[in-house]
Parts: sequence; structure tokens; C-alpha cells
Amino acid sequence: FDDDDDDDDDDDAATPRRSRATFSVSTPSRAIGLARGESIRDILTNLSISEGADVLTPVSERTESMDETPNGFATPTPKKGQSRENEAQTQRIDELSAEVATLRASLDRFTQVLNDKSEELETAMEENENLRDRLRNTPDIDDDTIHCIVNRITSYDEQRMFQLDEEEDDSLSVVSETTSAPEEDEGKRQKNLEMESFASAMFSTGKFLVDREMFPDSIVCFETVLEVRRELYGWDDPLVGDALHMEGFVRSKMGDYDRALMLLWDALRIRKIASEPLKISATLRLLADLHFSKEENMHAALFYEECARHLKEHDMNDPHLPLVLIDLARTKDRLGEYAESMNFFEEALGLYEHSLDRDDDRIASLQYEMGVLAFQMGERDRGEECFRHFIRIRKCKGSSMDEGVANALFVLGSLHWATKKRDLAQECWHEALEIFRGLGRTDDDPYVRSLKEKIHRAQRRPITRIFRGS
Repeated sequence: FDDDDDDDDDDDAATPRRSRATFSVSTPSRAIGLARGESIRDILTNLSISEGADVLTPVSERTESMDETPNGFATPTPKKGQSRENEAQTQRIDELSAEVATLRASLDRFTQVLNDKSEELETAMEENENLRDRLRNTPDIDDDTIHCIVNRITSYDEQRMFQLDEEEDDSLSVVSETTSAPEEDEGKRQKNLEMESFASAMFSTGKFLVDREMFPDSIVCFETVLEVRRELYGWDDPLVGDALHMEGFVRSKMGDYDRALMLLWDALRIRKIASEPLKISATLRLLADLHFSKEENMHAALFYEECARHLKEHDMNDPHLPLVLIDLARTKDRLGEYAESMNFFEEALGLYEHSLDRDDDRIASLQYEMGVLAFQMGERDRGEECFRHFIRIRKCKGSSMDEGVANALFVLGSLHWATKKRDLAQECWHEALEIFRGLGRTDDDPYVRSLKEKIHRAQRRPITRIFRGS
């Protein structure tokens, strides 16, 4: 590798190249700055020298620590530090391999558990489907059968109460000296357990009849439950409050408002003693609904406000809270307090938007009521915005033939006509007319007749244009 053509410098030629290259400092900048006459082997050797303590070690000594391979190249012999590093890396690799094996075993175990759960789920779905088929094929219980069941239960209750009275009379007339006090207590406890089971069964029967809207038949059940529970637990027990609440609810549905009011007041008293927020709010809402039905709006508003306060203290995300706020807003609307009514509507809307989808039907209905109220308050822009939201949601749900949409379009058309937007007014009226006709309304219907007159009047040219020759 020596450069034989470099003969210009005699001194350099006379000096051995090995000794000059052996003690050169091996840094990139020094290597780049070397004379062009230096051999390539020396440059490579100098660049491979580390920057440790052996920087100035002769090449001949450094090559002693290198092993030659069969192809003539030297390979470095590993030092003690390098061997320790290799051992540490090997140990780390073993640890990682063990962790990977553990993770694989866990993955296999969880996969097996998931497969087992999937099989259980499939089995449960099959059983559920079979149960649905059985329910579909099961004939419904007719009203005559239900009446028969109720009559048997009530007759059984009368016979049972008569037998109990006779037993009590016999026990008072005949004094048994052989009967001990523990035996009497055990017999009394057994009778109480039987009466508790009977009252629970009667309560469930009454709720079943309420679900089927068979209110007169359910009255007998709740009256029996109330009598039994008062005898067992006293007059202020929470279970007595539940019976009073249900009987008051049924009485209000039947129109017996005075009796319902007395029962619900007593139920509210008991539930406030027990400090049960949800049950208190349920009874308060029933009282508010009762006063609302009687058009006693001031009382209804007071009960709705107290009910909403109890629900907020218990849970702001309670699903009944927006419904109570809507009822309160309607009551305030009846009282002519439109601003407060709108505030409660907006509060209910905020709860709905937080918990429901933006295109939910409940939001659409609420927007419609808010739009009507806004027009009553003279806020046309706000009313139009609410109606637009209502129409968008209903059309998004695929309700092309919706009477509510037709009514909203009817109002919007009148609004556009009043603001000199005749083209928009005609579009709204035409669409509303198509919906009403699609719903089967005839030309004699007042809405259809009114819409046809409005459209006809809008299509006529003004008289001033006729005189102008336009």
C-alpha cells in the first residue's frame, strides 16, 4: 500500500514510515490533516485507535491483542469489561424471554376463559329465545280470569280473618295452664310471618292490576294490604306508607281526588319520617299531578318545586328530574309566568342534551313546547329556531307524515307571511297541506281549508301591480 511515486522529499523517504505513523494522534481532524504521502494502511490504523490511555501505543503492540482469522484479518479479543456486558445482556435476554413466556401463558388462559364465557353467552341467548317463543305462544290472561283470581283472594282473606278472630276468642275464653310463654311467642311469630307473606302477595297482585289499568279491582288489594300492615307494624311503618301511596295513586286515577289526597298526605308524612328521598319525591309528584288535574295550579307548582328540589339533592342525573321540571314549566305557563316557565323548560332541555342523543324524540317534543311558549312571549326568532329544531329531528327520524311537523310548518308559514317572506311562507304552507292530506284530512277540515285559503291569497298578485301593468 505504500505510495512509490512520492520521491520529491528525500528526508521523508529516508525516515521509516512505520515510526512516523506509530505515534501519531488518532483523531478525525488529525487524520484528515495528514500529509498526502502517508500510506492508506497508516490512516486506517490511526483512525481505529481508541481515545483512551493507549492512544500513543505503537501499532505493533496493539496488534498483539488481535487474533488472526483464516482469511488473514484480525479480530479483537474480548476484554473483561466486554465479557461482563455480554453476560448482563444475556441475562437480560433470558429475563425478557421468561416474561414473554409468562405473558403467553396468561394470554392463553384468558383466551380460554373468554371462549368459555362466549359459550355461556350463546347458551343463555338460546334459552332466552326459547323463553320468548314460549311467552309468545302463551295465551294472555283474560279479564274474567283476573276477576276470578281477585275474588278468590279476597274471599280467602275474609275467611282467614274470621278464623283468626275465632282463635283469639277461644284463647281468651280457655286458659291453658300447660302452654308456656315461649310456645305462645313462637306461634304468634309464625302467624305474623304468614300475614307478612300474604300482604306482600296482595301488594304484588294490586300492582299487577294497576299495570293492566284495572284500578277498581286493585283497590281491594291495597285496602287489604293497608289493614294487615297496620296491624303488624303500626301506623307509621314505611311499608304502610307504600300501601297508602299505591292506594292514593289508584284513587286519583279513578277520579276520587278527595280520598286520594288524604291517603297521599298520610303517605308523605310517613315517608318523611323514614327520610327516603326517592319515595318522598314520588309522593310529592303524585300530589302535584292531582292538584294539576284539579286545575289547582298554585298548589301543583309548590309540590312540583319541592319534588324537583328533593331529586336534585339526591341525584342530578335522576331520569325523573327533567319530567318534573317540564310539568313545573307547564304549570307556570298556566299561571301566566312565562319567563319562569321558559327557564324550567331550558333546565330540562340541558339535562336532556347531557343524557340523550341530540336527535331524541323527547328533545324534539320539548323544542316544540318551547317554540309555542316563545311565540306567546313575542320572541319570534326564538320560536322559529325551536320549531326548526323540532322539524329537523322529526324528519331525521323518518316522520314524513307527522301532524306536529304540519302544525309547526303552518305556524312558520304565518310567521314568514307576516315578515313579508312570501316565498318561504308558501313553501311551508304547501308542505303542511301535503302532510295533512297524507294523514287523511279532507277539504272540510279547518286546517286544510285555512291552508288552501292562505295559499290562494299568497298566489294572487297585489292590486297595485295590476294597475302598474306588471
